[in-house]
Order: sequence, then C-alpha cells, then structure tokens
Amino acid sequence: MSTHRLIHQASRCDLRYKICVRLILALTFFIVSAPSMAGGPTTSTIIVTVEPRTGGAIQGAVVDYNDHGLVLVKAGVPYALAWKQIKSGTAYTAQRDLLAHKRGGWDNLSAQDHFSLGQFALECDRQDLARSEFGHTTTLAKGQFDESIHRAWQQFHEKSKRLQRERKLNRKGRKPELTDKKKISNNELDINSIGDDLDRAVNLANPAGFVNDVDDEIRKRVRAAYMIYGKKVQEVMGPSVDLIETDHFLIWTDWPTRTRAQLAGWLEDMYTALSKQFGVDVSRDIFLAKCPVFCWRSKVRYQRFAQKFDGYDGKDSIGYTRSIESNGHVHMAFMRRGTDPADIDRLACTIIHEGTHAFLHRLFTTRLLPHWVNEGAAEMTATAVLGQQCPAGGNSLLLAKQYAKYHWPIGPLFESVAPIEAHQYPLAQSIISYLNSLSVLKWRALINELKHGKSFPEALDQAYDGMSTQELDAKWREANSGLDGS
Repeated sequence: MSTHRLIHQASRCDLRYKICVRLILALTFFIVSAPSMAGGPTTSTIIVTVEPRTGGAIQGAVVDYNDHGLVLVKAGVPYALAWKQIKSGTAYTAQRDLLAHKRGGWDNLSAQDHFSLGQFALECDRQDLARSEFGHTTTLAKGQFDESIHRAWQQFHEKSKRLQRERKLNRKGRKPELTDKKKISNNELDINSIGDDLDRAVNLANPAGFVNDVDDEIRKRVRAAYMIYGKKVQEVMGPSVDLIETDHFLIWTDWPTRTRAQLAGWLEDMYTALSKQFGVDVSRDIFLAKCPVFCWRSKVRYQRFAQKFDGYDGKDSIGYTRSIESNGHVHMAFMRRGTDPADIDRLACTIIHEGTHAFLHRLFTTRLLPHWVNEGAAEMTATAVLGQQCPAGGNSLLLAKQYAKYHWPIGPLFESVAPIEAHQYPLAQSIISYLNSLSVLKWRALINELKHGKSFPEALDQAYDGMSTQELDAKWREANSGLDGS
C-alpha cells in the first residue's frame, strides 16, 4: 500500500519515523466489513485470530460476542466458539481487542476494564498478563481495587493448589502400563484382525441382525464375544487396563482409580437422560449386551488402540463411536487429554456426545440418521446432561441469533444426509432443540420416522402435523430473533 512504499522510500534520517509508523500499524485495529453472506452484516467490526484448543487457527471478522464466547466469520463461514474452547493466549488477546474496540481505543479502557481483563487472564492461567492488567488497574484507580486484586490472586492460588493435588493423586492412582513396544509390534498381524474378528463374532452371536426385543440367549452370546475382545485389549495394551461394569456399559480403562467413578457417572447420566427423552425404561438395556467403552489416559495409547483394533488413525479426535448397521453392534473409545478444567469439560462433552450417537444407533432400528440430526441431538443431550460445563448450548444460542438476524440460509441442511463440519454443530443443535421444545412426543415420532427410512421433510410432515421445512425455517427464525444481544 502507499504507506508501505513511503516507508521504504524514507531516508536514513527518517529511521525513527519508520519505526514509529510500524509500531502504529502493528497496534492499529483492522476495521472491516464482515465477509459477504446472503443478508450478511454491514456494520464494521474487527478481525481477530483465535486458536481453538482442538488445534489450528481461525481468523475472521467478529459479528457478535458476549461473556460466553464469540461468533466470527471466515470466508463466508460463521464459527461460534466459547472462550473456554480457545487457547488462553489468543482468547485473552481477542477479549482485549474487542473491549478496546468497544471503548473506542486503548486509552479509553477504565480501571474496571483492566481489572476484568486481569481476571480473565487468571482464568486462562496467564499470570504474566494478569500482572500487567492489574498494574494498569492500580495506576488508574489509585488503590481502589487493591482488595479485589488481592482476592483474585488468592482465589487463583487456591485453585492452582487444588488442581496440583488432584494431578498428584491421579498420578498415584495409575497402574504401570505396557512399555515393551517390541511385544506389540510382534503381534501386529494378529492385532489388525481383531476388529474383523469381533464383527464376525457378533454376526455369529446375532445372525438375525438388530435385536430390539429382549432375547437373553442372543445377549449372552454377544456378551461372551465382547468379553473375549476385552481380554485381547487387556493383553495387548497391558496390565493397567481394568474392566468396570455398570448397568448399561462395559468399560475397559487405564484411567487412575479415583477418576473412574466420574467416567461411569457421565455415561449412565447420558443413558438416563436419553431414556427419559424417548420413553425407554431405564432398566432396559437398549444395547445388544451392554455397550463396550474403551477409555485411555494418553493420546499415544488412544491412537494405538484406534489404529490396531479399529483401523482408525485417531489423530484429530479425542473420541469416536464405531457402529455396525447390519448387526446392531456399537462401541466407543476416548482419551483423557489434559487435566485442566477446560480439558475435563471437553472430555465430558465428548463422552455424552458420542454416547448419544451410540444410543440413537440402537433406538427403534439401526438405520443411520441424517448426520445433521444426529450431531444436533448429540449436542443437545450434552447440554442437557452437563449444563454450563458444556459450551455447546451457549454456542448454539449465540450462532442461532446471527442466522436469524442476518437471514443466513439453513434450508440446504434439511435436505442433507452427508456428514457436516464441526462449525455447523451449533446450528444443528439449535434446530433440533427447537423441535424438541415444541413437543417431546413429536420429537420421538420424528426420530422414529427417520429410523424407518423417511427423509427429513417427510418425517417432519408426518410427526409435526404437516409442518413443512419452509414453516420450520420461519418459526425457528422467529423464535431466535428475540434472543438478547451481546
């Protein structure tokens, strides 16, 4: 640009001017219009770059934000992210830049603004940034915030000590894992066939395919196949793997002993919530013979299991569901990655999300649901079970408001059966949650129609008294247009 050319034409005597201009450019907010979408926003905002805790980076124009998170648009695609889903450094920077933009510049930040940023920095475990913000607070307020700053630091240190104690206890509860990698390598040919062996075993145990009504003999044979599979997992993965049996799950895990009750609790809470939602007797086992679950304490062990037993690389996930439409089998695998509260919350949300997929796979029939319905239902269940511990609900509300406000299209989703991208999950959740809010009985009927082969428009018409997708679009927008702003 012209400024760039002027800088390079400057003489040596203009060196100080050159440095100042570069500093100004580095600190200036980029004021832009959001990327174009049909009916997109025309108001100016700022571009921020955030790094999700799941990896990668997203740079886009912010169209809305609140205490929960923000919505930004990158190349015409909206992303809703909770602050807790963003890596601490970029979350703090985005919060700071948005606040300064709202106030009209850095110099207009108040002592309260700097104190709030300092508190947020502590929540992100960034003591260096907190000290800087609290320093600005003290300079501007001249001691008025001293007590509040002292209390913020005290609460931070108490929280840090508590987390350190928990990590220490978790390490003490670990059993030794298998360290002889050569032993695993030598059995590689045998391991690669295990997944196929399980499928064959389930097929033999359950030759008629999906079993909905109780058949004790089939369940007994399938359970025997699962137990053989579990023993092979223990043999390959080492002596640290134990079996925990709950009312509806067979859980093989190497997690520390003291954390296993929490794992079982998440799974059974999910089962109870879905049983209530779909009118299933909670004492009934909707699975063939309880659902096998494999939970690993590290990425290395999770990927080893995924690759050797399921032929899945597991690189870009912390959990997955493997379901077989022909025979009704389903099992899940997860990894415990990180011990920060945000990491534990993410794991809990993933377990409930994947558990919902497993439950819905076995509900009515094993026919696959349209992916957006499946993902939306999984996010809705995670929100219902975990509340604010799961950011999905807040993301859904925040994103739905933008779709209603800017008239972004949702129609193509209704005709789709293909997988959707993760950034579409909040939208799918909002639509599914709206349908559920209209009538739980009609929601059950919708899923039943879909599981018996109807398309979404057909199932919607049948279950919701003739409602069309156009009517759903209009009513959903009306319901979301009144949401509070940021």
